[in-house]
Amino acid sequence: MIGSGVTALEEGTFSHCTGLTSVGYVGSGASVEIPDSITSIDSVFSGCSGLTSVVIPDFVTSINGAFWGCSGLTSIVIPNSITSIGEMTFYGCSNLTSVEIPDSVKEIGNWAFSGCSGLTSIVIPDSVTSIGEMTFYGCLNLMSVEIPDSVKEIGGWAFYFCRSLTSVAIPNSVISIGESVFYGCGDSLRNIVFDGTTAQWKAITSTNWSNGLYTTEIICSDGIIRLYDKL
Repeated sequence: MIGSGVTALEEGTFSHCTGLTSVGYVGSGASVEIPDSITSIDSVFSGCSGLTSVVIPDFVTSINGAFWGCSGLTSIVIPNSITSIGEMTFYGCSNLTSVEIPDSVKEIGNWAFSGCSGLTSIVIPDSVTSIGEMTFYGCLNLMSVEIPDSVKEIGGWAFYFCRSLTSVAIPNSVISIGESVFYGCGDSLRNIVFDGTTAQWKAITSTNWSNGLYTTEIICSDGIIRLYDKL
């Protein structure tokens, strides 16, 4: 147990502690119990491949790179106190099959869920305004993603090699889409459903967003944009 007077944990404090199996709040009986004096968890548990279960206490407000490389992690509870899921927080957590993002979260950072190949679906809450670069990069089995109309920006390579995606709905709140956002999804991603007109879609700021897509159709409220017409 971490002492109640501790207010911060240095990066790498428990890095590569492969015998660590659980993280939780004081009194939970977890391998590591986090006291209420700690409000932020950075790259503290990176590479703890034996870690299978995490309950983040409800006094923690941000996690940043906290669990990258925890390949054995199957269960995570994120409380409503969390406002930011930072860069690489769950990078390489290949056995994580589901995650519920609370509506307190405003930002999902770059690479946050990259390499989470066990994820099959994700619901982004309507508190989030931007999806970072490479956020779901390499989530090979991701079949469903819900993007709310609060999102304004989708970063480059956000869904790179999410090759199980067949359809994605994008709200008309989006004003910017990054480079190669769906690269590697070309064989499966048949359509993008856009909640707006063709003119609104064409007004979105983008740079080579459609790299790797050849047969995908963008279904707008007033018509269809076929990428292959441009080939």
